[in-house]
Amino acid sequence: MLTLSDGDFNRLYTYIQQHYGINLSHKKQLITSRLTNMLQQKGFHSFTEYIDEIISGKDPEMVSVMLNKLTTNYTYFMREKEHFDFLQKQILPELANKHSRDRSIAIWSAGCSSGEEPYNISMYLKEYFPFYTTYANPLLYEGEWMQDKEFNLMKSYYPGTVQHIQEKIEEECDLMDYEGSRLYDEYPDKYMIYHLSCKIRESMEPEISTQAIREDFLDELIQVMLCQEISRRRCRRYRCRRYF
Repeated sequence: MLTLSDGDFNRLYTYIQQHYGINLSHKKQLITSRLTNMLQQKGFHSFTEYIDEIISGKDPEMVSVMLNKLTTNYTYFMREKEHFDFLQKQILPELANKHSRDRSIAIWSAGCSSGEEPYNISMYLKEYFPFYTTYANPLLYEGEWMQDKEFNLMKSYYPGTVQHIQEKIEEECDLMDYEGSRLYDEYPDKYMIYHLSCKIRESMEPEISTQAIREDFLDELIQVMLCQEISRRRCRRYRCRRYF
């Protein structure tokens, strides 16, 4: 395996920084791992020989290939899904256990371009950690946790069809659960609730069309359950606002 000496490393990162504005002064291992195979394939016997060729500027294409090797030129949601799976299954449980008392976690996403990666991390955090885990007040945290636990227990007793309705309702409410949402107007829009109810029923029609459920009863059931879910979230929000 080719070895990158400190002298050659300094020459290369200085050249790259001066000519292309990319700071790789702390990336010796990255440079070694990303360039070694290519150098061997191209017939170079040492990094010194390769860096001499780069600095000479005789082959612009060689410089372009090197820059592409040393930089990440794309960003998108769910890039390297295996990494996010590892985050969810290994890292987050360890962090949750480690910070069970202070409930404070800092995550740094470096070199994230237009931001898809940190957004992705935020999605996983939101899914893994209930919102109330950020509360500094232990009593408030315990209270919210107990209410969620009790609510989830009761949901588990719902008949199958009603459980599925509840899941659809929560999905729609999740999409509207943000600062400034109409969900949290002083007087929620009755038409909005009706529109959401219709949307939920339509999404479920293929699954319940064979069941003996009157359409008008189903509409009313969905509206009642939706109102209950909205009310639950509004009350939770009001409780939270008292502490912040």
